[in-house]
Amino acid sequence: MTSKSAAKVLGVFLVAALAAIGGISAVRADSGTNHRAAQAWPVSLGTSGGNINDISTLYCCSGTLGALVEDGAGTQYILSNNHVLGRSNLGSVGDPVNQPGMIDQSCLRNGVVATLSDFVPIQFATKSSTPLNQVDAAIAQATTGAVRTDGTILDIGTISGSAMSAFVNQSVQKSGRTTGRTTGTVSAIDVTVDVGYSSSCGGASTKKARFVNQITITPGTFSAGGDSGSLIVENGSVDPADGRPRAVGLLFAGSSSSTIANPIGPVLALLGVNMVGGTPPIPPATGSVSGVVLSAADNAPIAGATVSADTGQSDLTDINGAYTLSGVPTGTRTITASVAGYLDASQNVSVAQNATSAADFSLNVAVGPTTVGVGCVTYTTT
Repeated sequence: MTSKSAAKVLGVFLVAALAAIGGISAVRADSGTNHRAAQAWPVSLGTSGGNINDISTLYCCSGTLGALVEDGAGTQYILSNNHVLGRSNLGSVGDPVNQPGMIDQSCLRNGVVATLSDFVPIQFATKSSTPLNQVDAAIAQATTGAVRTDGTILDIGTISGSAMSAFVNQSVQKSGRTTGRTTGTVSAIDVTVDVGYSSSCGGASTKKARFVNQITITPGTFSAGGDSGSLIVENGSVDPADGRPRAVGLLFAGSSSSTIANPIGPVLALLGVNMVGGTPPIPPATGSVSGVVLSAADNAPIAGATVSADTGQSDLTDINGAYTLSGVPTGTRTITASVAGYLDASQNVSVAQNATSAADFSLNVAVGPTTVGVGCVTYTTT
Protein backbone atom coordinates (compact mmCIF):
# COMPACT_ATOMS: atom_id res chain seq x y z
CA MET A 1 0.00 0.00 0.00
CA THR A 2 1.23 3.48 -0.79
CA SER A 3 0.40 6.82 0.78
CA LYS A 4 -1.16 9.80 -0.92
CA SER A 5 -1.45 13.30 0.49
CA ALA A 6 -3.75 14.91 -2.05
CA ALA A 7 -6.27 14.27 -4.79
CA LYS A 8 -6.33 16.28 -8.01
CA VAL A 9 -9.22 18.69 -8.35
CA LEU A 10 -10.53 21.12 -10.94
CA GLY A 11 -11.08 24.72 -9.91
CA VAL A 12 -12.76 27.50 -11.88
CA PHE A 13 -12.55 31.14 -10.82
CA LEU A 14 -16.03 32.54 -11.36
CA VAL A 15 -15.94 35.75 -9.35
CA ALA A 16 -12.77 37.38 -8.04
CA ALA A 17 -11.66 40.73 -6.65
CA LEU A 18 -8.07 40.54 -7.82
CA ALA A 19 -5.16 42.80 -7.00
CA ALA A 20 -1.74 42.82 -8.66
CA ILE A 21 1.19 41.94 -6.42
CA GLY A 22 4.86 41.27 -7.02
CA GLY A 23 8.15 40.32 -5.45
CA ILE A 24 6.68 37.85 -2.97
CA SER A 25 8.48 34.58 -2.20
CA ALA A 26 7.74 31.78 0.23
CA VAL A 27 9.77 31.53 3.43
CA ARG A 28 10.01 28.01 4.83
CA ALA A 29 11.29 26.99 8.23
CA ASP A 30 12.21 23.35 7.76
CA SER A 31 10.36 22.40 4.56
CA GLY A 32 7.97 20.37 6.69
CA THR A 33 10.36 17.73 8.08
CA ASN A 34 9.44 18.31 11.73
CA HIS A 35 5.80 18.79 10.81
CA ARG A 36 5.59 15.25 9.43
CA ALA A 37 7.22 13.67 12.47
CA ALA A 38 5.49 12.16 15.50
CA GLN A 39 5.24 14.87 18.14
CA ALA A 40 5.84 14.16 21.83
CA TRP A 41 2.62 14.48 23.82
CA PRO A 42 1.12 16.98 24.25
CA VAL A 43 1.52 17.60 20.53
CA SER A 44 1.91 20.93 18.78
CA LEU A 45 -0.39 21.74 15.88
CA GLY A 46 0.43 22.67 12.29
CA THR A 47 1.50 19.04 12.00
CA SER A 48 0.55 15.86 10.14
CA GLY A 49 -2.71 14.17 11.04
CA GLY A 50 -6.10 12.94 9.87
CA ASN A 51 -8.97 10.48 10.17
CA ILE A 52 -7.58 6.94 10.59
CA ASN A 53 -10.36 5.59 8.36
CA ASP A 54 -9.22 7.70 5.39
CA ILE A 55 -7.71 4.73 3.60
CA SER A 56 -8.38 2.72 0.44
CA THR A 57 -6.93 -0.44 -1.08
CA LEU A 58 -4.10 1.57 -2.64
CA TYR A 59 -3.64 4.72 -0.55
CA CYS A 60 -3.90 6.31 2.85
CA CYS A 61 -4.58 10.04 3.14
CA SER A 62 -3.70 12.68 5.70
CA GLY A 63 -3.54 16.44 6.01
CA THR A 64 -2.73 19.00 8.69
CA LEU A 65 -4.05 19.38 12.23
CA GLY A 66 -4.41 23.14 11.99
CA ALA A 67 -5.20 24.82 15.30
CA LEU A 68 -6.86 24.52 18.69
CA VAL A 69 -10.34 25.91 19.28
CA GLU A 70 -12.85 25.66 22.12
CA ASP A 71 -16.56 25.89 22.72
CA GLY A 72 -18.43 27.93 25.32
CA ALA A 73 -17.94 25.22 27.93
CA GLY A 74 -14.17 25.26 27.48
CA THR A 75 -13.97 21.90 25.68
CA GLN A 76 -10.99 21.95 23.30
CA TYR A 77 -10.97 20.69 19.72
CA ILE A 78 -8.52 20.36 16.86
CA LEU A 79 -9.59 22.40 13.85
CA SER A 80 -8.96 21.18 10.30
CA ASN A 81 -10.89 20.50 7.09
CA ASN A 82 -13.93 18.27 6.59
CA HIS A 83 -11.96 16.40 3.91
CA VAL A 84 -9.10 15.82 6.41
CA LEU A 85 -11.00 14.94 9.59
CA GLY A 86 -14.47 14.11 8.25
CA ARG A 87 -13.51 12.29 5.02
CA SER A 88 -15.63 14.67 2.88
CA ASN A 89 -18.90 13.87 4.71
CA LEU A 90 -18.15 10.12 4.98
CA GLY A 91 -16.80 10.26 8.55
CA SER A 92 -18.77 9.57 11.71
CA VAL A 93 -18.69 11.33 15.06
CA GLY A 94 -16.22 9.42 17.23
CA ASP A 95 -13.81 8.53 14.40
CA PRO A 96 -10.23 8.54 15.76
CA VAL A 97 -7.81 11.22 14.54
CA ASN A 98 -4.09 10.54 14.73
CA GLN A 99 -0.79 12.43 14.76
CA PRO A 100 1.18 11.97 12.64
CA GLY A 101 -1.27 11.06 9.90
CA MET A 102 -1.17 7.62 8.34
CA ILE A 103 0.77 8.93 5.35
CA ASP A 104 3.69 9.59 7.70
CA GLN A 105 3.62 6.22 9.42
CA SER A 106 3.35 3.92 6.40
CA CYS A 107 -0.45 3.73 6.66
CA LEU A 108 -0.43 2.60 10.30
CA ARG A 109 -3.02 4.01 12.70
CA ASN A 110 -0.98 4.86 15.77
CA GLY A 111 -1.01 8.05 17.84
CA VAL A 112 -4.70 8.85 18.32
CA VAL A 113 -4.94 12.40 19.73
CA ALA A 114 -8.60 13.31 19.14
CA THR A 115 -12.01 12.05 18.01
CA LEU A 116 -14.18 13.57 15.30
CA SER A 117 -16.86 15.77 16.86
CA ASP A 118 -18.50 17.79 14.09
CA PHE A 119 -18.10 18.91 10.50
CA VAL A 120 -19.87 21.30 8.17
CA PRO A 121 -21.29 19.10 5.37
CA ILE A 122 -19.94 19.83 1.91
CA GLN A 123 -22.77 20.26 -0.60
CA PHE A 124 -21.79 18.75 -3.93
CA ALA A 125 -23.12 19.75 -7.32
CA THR A 126 -25.64 17.56 -9.12
CA LYS A 127 -26.81 17.55 -12.73
CA SER A 128 -29.65 19.89 -11.81
CA SER A 129 -28.12 22.17 -9.18
CA THR A 130 -24.89 23.64 -7.84
CA PRO A 131 -25.37 24.57 -4.18
CA LEU A 132 -23.03 27.08 -2.60
CA ASN A 133 -20.61 26.29 0.22
CA GLN A 134 -18.83 28.59 2.64
CA VAL A 135 -16.34 26.30 4.37
CA ASP A 136 -14.58 22.93 4.29
CA ALA A 137 -14.17 22.57 8.05
CA ALA A 138 -14.35 20.08 10.92
CA ILE A 139 -13.37 19.72 14.58
CA ALA A 140 -12.18 16.76 16.65
CA GLN A 141 -12.28 16.77 20.45
CA ALA A 142 -8.77 16.62 21.84
CA THR A 143 -7.87 13.59 23.95
CA THR A 144 -6.91 14.60 27.50
CA GLY A 145 -3.16 15.19 27.65
CA ALA A 146 -2.63 14.65 23.92
CA VAL A 147 -2.63 18.24 22.63
CA ARG A 148 -0.99 21.38 24.02
CA THR A 149 -3.75 23.27 25.76
CA ASP A 150 -2.31 26.65 24.72
CA GLY A 151 -2.74 25.67 21.06
CA THR A 152 0.91 26.14 20.09
CA ILE A 153 1.44 25.87 16.33
CA LEU A 154 4.84 24.56 15.27
CA ASP A 155 7.15 27.35 14.00
CA ILE A 156 4.50 30.01 14.74
CA GLY A 157 3.79 29.65 18.48
CA THR A 158 0.61 30.60 20.28
CA ILE A 159 -1.95 32.71 18.47
CA SER A 160 -4.44 35.34 19.53
CA GLY A 161 -7.83 34.53 20.95
CA SER A 162 -9.19 37.00 18.41
CA ALA A 163 -9.63 36.49 14.67
CA MET A 164 -9.66 38.97 11.80
CA SER A 165 -10.92 39.36 8.25
CA ALA A 166 -8.45 39.04 5.39
CA PHE A 167 -7.72 42.02 3.14
CA VAL A 168 -5.99 42.31 -0.22
CA ASN A 169 -2.18 42.61 0.04
CA GLN A 170 -2.22 41.36 3.64
CA SER A 171 0.93 39.42 4.63
CA VAL A 172 0.05 36.01 6.07
CA GLN A 173 1.73 32.82 7.25
CA LYS A 174 0.80 29.20 7.83
CA SER A 175 2.33 26.06 9.33
CA GLY A 176 1.49 22.83 7.51
CA ARG A 177 2.33 19.16 7.25
CA THR A 178 4.16 19.28 3.90
CA THR A 179 5.83 22.66 3.46
CA GLY A 180 6.20 23.69 7.10
CA ARG A 181 5.96 27.40 7.79
CA THR A 182 5.54 29.58 4.71
CA THR A 183 4.57 33.19 4.14
CA GLY A 184 2.55 34.77 1.37
CA THR A 185 0.17 37.55 0.44
CA VAL A 186 -3.61 37.70 0.17
CA SER A 187 -4.18 38.35 -3.54
CA ALA A 188 -8.00 38.29 -3.59
CA ILE A 189 -11.06 38.05 -1.36
CA ASP A 190 -14.72 37.26 -2.08
CA VAL A 191 -13.69 34.63 -4.62
CA THR A 192 -16.02 31.94 -5.95
CA VAL A 193 -14.26 28.70 -6.87
CA ASP A 194 -15.21 25.16 -7.91
CA VAL A 195 -13.22 22.41 -6.18
CA GLY A 196 -13.24 18.72 -7.06
CA TYR A 197 -13.27 15.94 -4.48
CA SER A 198 -12.78 12.18 -4.72
CA SER A 199 -15.14 9.60 -3.29
CA SER A 200 -12.28 7.66 -1.67
CA CYS A 201 -8.68 8.24 -0.69
CA GLY A 202 -6.58 8.59 -3.85
CA GLY A 203 -9.58 8.30 -6.16
CA ALA A 204 -10.51 10.43 -9.14
CA SER A 205 -12.01 13.87 -8.44
CA THR A 206 -15.52 13.09 -9.61
CA LYS A 207 -17.45 15.31 -7.18
CA LYS A 208 -17.54 19.12 -7.50
CA ALA A 209 -18.34 21.67 -4.81
CA ARG A 210 -18.69 25.41 -5.30
CA PHE A 211 -17.35 27.72 -2.59
CA VAL A 212 -18.18 31.42 -2.29
CA ASN A 213 -16.49 34.35 -0.51
CA GLN A 214 -13.11 32.61 -0.39
CA ILE A 215 -9.55 33.95 0.01
CA THR A 216 -6.70 33.40 -2.45
CA ILE A 217 -3.06 33.61 -1.41
CA THR A 218 0.08 33.73 -3.53
CA PRO A 219 2.66 32.54 -4.43
CA GLY A 220 1.87 28.97 -5.46
CA THR A 221 4.61 27.70 -3.16
CA PHE A 222 2.62 28.89 -0.13
CA SER A 223 1.17 25.36 0.15
CA ALA A 224 1.37 21.86 -1.28
CA GLY A 225 -0.47 18.55 -1.03
CA GLY A 226 -0.91 17.62 2.64
CA ASP A 227 -1.13 21.22 3.92
CA SER A 228 -4.95 21.17 3.95
CA GLY A 229 -6.29 22.13 7.36
CA SER A 230 -3.50 24.61 8.14
CA LEU A 231 -4.53 27.73 9.99
CA ILE A 232 -3.59 30.93 8.13
CA VAL A 233 -2.64 33.82 10.41
CA GLU A 234 -1.42 37.37 9.96
CA ASN A 235 2.33 37.88 9.47
CA GLY A 236 4.32 40.91 10.62
CA SER A 237 1.49 42.26 12.76
CA VAL A 238 -0.27 41.13 15.94
CA ASP A 239 -3.38 41.70 17.99
CA PRO A 240 -2.59 44.76 20.14
CA ALA A 241 -4.63 43.25 22.96
CA ASP A 242 -2.44 40.17 23.48
CA GLY A 243 0.58 40.61 21.19
CA ARG A 244 -0.12 37.47 19.18
CA PRO A 245 -0.98 36.95 15.49
CA ARG A 246 -4.67 36.61 14.65
CA ALA A 247 -6.30 33.85 12.63
CA VAL A 248 -7.34 34.84 9.10
CA GLY A 249 -8.44 31.66 7.30
CA LEU A 250 -8.43 27.89 6.99
CA LEU A 251 -6.44 26.45 4.07
CA PHE A 252 -8.26 23.80 2.02
CA ALA A 253 -7.18 23.81 -1.64
CA GLY A 254 -4.48 25.08 -3.96
CA SER A 255 -2.86 25.05 -7.37
CA SER A 256 0.59 25.73 -8.77
CA SER A 257 -0.20 29.46 -8.69
CA SER A 258 -2.26 30.08 -5.56
CA THR A 259 -3.82 28.73 -2.36
CA ILE A 260 -7.53 28.84 -1.46
CA ALA A 261 -8.73 29.38 2.11
CA ASN A 262 -12.03 29.74 3.95
CA PRO A 263 -12.39 33.01 5.90
CA ILE A 264 -11.99 32.15 9.57
CA GLY A 265 -15.21 33.93 10.67
CA PRO A 266 -17.66 31.55 8.98
CA VAL A 267 -15.50 28.55 10.01
CA LEU A 268 -15.80 29.40 13.70
CA ALA A 269 -19.46 30.47 13.49
CA LEU A 270 -20.68 27.37 11.66
CA LEU A 271 -18.85 25.05 14.08
CA GLY A 272 -19.86 27.04 17.18
CA VAL A 273 -16.32 27.47 18.49
CA ASN A 274 -13.74 30.22 19.02
CA MET A 275 -9.97 30.43 19.07
CA VAL A 276 -8.51 29.34 22.42
CA GLY A 277 -8.74 32.23 24.89
CA GLY A 278 -11.17 34.13 22.69
CA THR A 279 -14.89 34.73 22.89
CA PRO A 280 -17.55 32.94 20.86
CA PRO A 281 -18.30 34.71 17.57
CA ILE A 282 -21.46 36.79 17.49
CA PRO A 283 -23.89 35.22 15.03
CA PRO A 284 -24.47 37.55 12.08
CA ALA A 285 -27.79 39.33 11.70
CA THR A 286 -29.87 37.41 9.16
CA GLY A 287 -33.17 37.45 7.33
CA SER A 288 -34.93 35.39 4.67
CA VAL A 289 -35.66 35.65 0.96
CA SER A 290 -38.60 33.89 -0.66
CA GLY A 291 -40.45 33.93 -3.95
CA VAL A 292 -41.38 31.92 -7.02
CA VAL A 293 -39.59 30.99 -10.22
CA LEU A 294 -41.76 31.01 -13.35
CA SER A 295 -41.28 30.42 -17.06
CA ALA A 296 -41.42 33.67 -19.02
CA ALA A 297 -42.96 31.77 -21.96
CA ASP A 298 -46.20 30.74 -20.26
CA ASN A 299 -45.92 31.92 -16.64
CA ALA A 300 -45.91 28.29 -15.48
CA PRO A 301 -44.03 27.44 -12.25
CA ILE A 302 -40.61 25.82 -12.63
CA ALA A 303 -39.87 23.01 -10.19
CA GLY A 304 -36.33 21.98 -9.31
CA ALA A 305 -34.70 25.33 -10.05
CA THR A 306 -31.75 26.31 -7.86
CA VAL A 307 -32.07 29.67 -6.13
CA SER A 308 -28.97 30.85 -4.29
CA ALA A 309 -27.62 33.87 -2.47
CA ASP A 310 -24.08 35.16 -2.95
CA THR A 311 -23.46 34.32 0.71
CA GLY A 312 -23.95 30.57 0.22
CA GLN A 313 -27.60 29.85 1.07
CA SER A 314 -29.54 27.89 -1.56
CA ASP A 315 -32.83 26.07 -2.09
CA LEU A 316 -34.65 24.11 -4.81
CA THR A 317 -38.08 25.27 -5.96
CA ASP A 318 -41.06 23.01 -5.26
CA ILE A 319 -43.81 21.98 -7.69
CA ASN A 320 -45.30 25.48 -7.36
CA GLY A 321 -41.97 27.10 -8.21
CA ALA A 322 -41.65 28.40 -4.64
CA TYR A 323 -38.44 28.64 -2.62
CA THR A 324 -37.20 30.12 0.67
CA LEU A 325 -33.65 31.07 1.60
CA SER A 326 -33.16 31.21 5.36
CA GLY A 327 -30.24 32.60 7.35
CA VAL A 328 -29.19 35.12 4.70
CA PRO A 329 -26.90 37.82 6.19
CA THR A 330 -28.46 41.26 6.19
CA GLY A 331 -27.56 43.82 3.54
CA THR A 332 -27.81 43.93 -0.22
CA ARG A 333 -27.49 40.39 -1.57
CA THR A 334 -27.41 39.00 -5.09
CA ILE A 335 -30.00 36.24 -5.55
CA THR A 336 -29.68 33.97 -8.60
CA ALA A 337 -32.12 31.47 -10.12
CA SER A 338 -30.91 28.76 -12.50
CA VAL A 339 -32.21 25.57 -14.06
CA ALA A 340 -31.36 23.50 -17.12
CA GLY A 341 -33.01 24.77 -20.31
CA TYR A 342 -33.40 28.34 -19.10
CA LEU A 343 -31.16 31.39 -18.90
CA ASP A 344 -29.95 32.25 -15.41
CA ALA A 345 -31.36 35.38 -13.81
CA SER A 346 -30.08 37.47 -10.90
CA GLN A 347 -31.35 40.40 -8.88
CA ASN A 348 -30.17 42.43 -5.91
CA VAL A 349 -32.33 42.12 -2.81
CA SER A 350 -32.19 44.10 0.42
CA VAL A 351 -32.27 41.66 3.35
CA ALA A 352 -33.38 42.98 6.76
CA GLN A 353 -32.87 41.30 10.12
CA ASN A 354 -35.61 38.82 11.09
CA ALA A 355 -37.65 39.81 8.02
CA THR A 356 -38.51 38.08 4.74
CA SER A 357 -37.74 39.83 1.45
CA ALA A 358 -39.41 38.90 -1.83
CA ALA A 359 -37.60 37.96 -5.03
CA ASP A 360 -39.60 36.45 -7.90
CA PHE A 361 -38.03 35.29 -11.15
CA SER A 362 -39.31 34.90 -14.71
CA LEU A 363 -36.79 32.83 -16.68
CA ASN A 364 -36.37 32.92 -20.43
CA VAL A 365 -35.93 29.68 -22.34
CA ALA A 366 -32.33 29.16 -23.49
CA VAL A 367 -31.94 29.08 -27.29
CA GLY A 368 -28.94 27.04 -28.42
CA PRO A 369 -25.74 26.55 -26.44
CA THR A 370 -24.61 29.28 -24.06
CA THR A 371 -21.04 29.99 -23.07
CA VAL A 372 -19.82 31.64 -19.90
CA GLY A 373 -16.37 33.18 -20.06
CA VAL A 374 -14.33 31.97 -17.12
CA GLY A 375 -10.67 31.31 -16.50
CA CYS A 376 -9.86 27.73 -15.54
CA VAL A 377 -7.32 26.82 -12.90
CA THR A 378 -6.50 23.28 -11.77
CA TYR A 379 -6.58 22.89 -8.01
CA THR A 380 -5.49 20.24 -5.57
CA THR A 381 -6.96 19.71 -2.10
CA THR A 382 -3.80 20.13 -0.07
